[in-house]
Amino acid sequence: MWYHVKIRNKKPKFSFLNRDAALSCVARVEFLDKSTLKPLPVGQIESKWSRRPEPRNYSDGKFDIGRVPACQRLDVGFGAEMFDVVMKCRRRKGVFATDPWIVYDVDLHPDPRSEPNRTTSYHEEWEKLRIDVDECVLRIEIEAINLGKAQEAYYRLRNAGTEFGSLTIEKMEEEASIIQSRLNSREASTLTFSTVASSASLLLFGLAAQPNFPIASYPLLFLVGILFPVLGFLYRELTIHTVDKNDYDRLPSQFRTNRTIWSSLRGYIVRFFLLSPIFAWAQLPTANGVDWNYVLPYMALGVILVIALLSQAIEPKVAH
Repeated sequence: MWYHVKIRNKKPKFSFLNRDAALSCVARVEFLDKSTLKPLPVGQIESKWSRRPEPRNYSDGKFDIGRVPACQRLDVGFGAEMFDVVMKCRRRKGVFATDPWIVYDVDLHPDPRSEPNRTTSYHEEWEKLRIDVDECVLRIEIEAINLGKAQEAYYRLRNAGTEFGSLTIEKMEEEASIIQSRLNSREASTLTFSTVASSASLLLFGLAAQPNFPIASYPLLFLVGILFPVLGFLYRELTIHTVDKNDYDRLPSQFRTNRTIWSSLRGYIVRFFLLSPIFAWAQLPTANGVDWNYVLPYMALGVILVIALLSQAIEPKVAH
């Protein structure tokens, strides 16, 4: 018995966006361990769309490898479309991923379609598609040539017994995919903002460090040069440890990454890079009679260091 996943192409929000279909859609299915989200041995397949004909010659019915790419592409309109995911045989616990390059090749004997009750191994290519776990996660990616970034969703496959009704495929919380996308987008934007702020500070420092630059005429330049990296850093830290942390805590456990010494080290390297302009400004004397060199920069560093050390989440990021 073949099991499928059904999708639907959403209509554009605005009528002037004259798009009738998602063109040349490809459906990729990756099988992941339910706990670690690491790929299972079967890996990722490009599925056959159910509405596409099987890749066979019309004359003799034999497998035609040249027809496989065509069955993996489909223009998806605003109606529902299905694609193959797994195949299950009655009275057998395991299932097989439906890679069209293998499952339609009748020359790969023995195979579970012709010998569903076989007790020994099938052809080695079929064995590569075997999934013997009771539960796994499906990462499904739909990509069309006219829709830009691929759309991604997660499903849970449960195989509790040997009968057909014991296998279920259910979409995981849609909220998880939304939160995942939101976390990744927010991380990219905050890191870009902080990097631009630090770069602007270094640009000002390069101007102020010129031998003939009249720094006495710009008493606030030193303060502005310090505030750029500090505010950029604090903006990123506050986002990570407030909004991001709230979203991260709402994710299912299988979507979270484990903190390691290397991930912590990575986080602090990024932090040091963002704050590095402060060390440059700390060596630049001011002309207003106040020795800010050892007051403002190191007070700022001290406050930021306390924030970083007291934070419990180093940098929440969703695993793929």
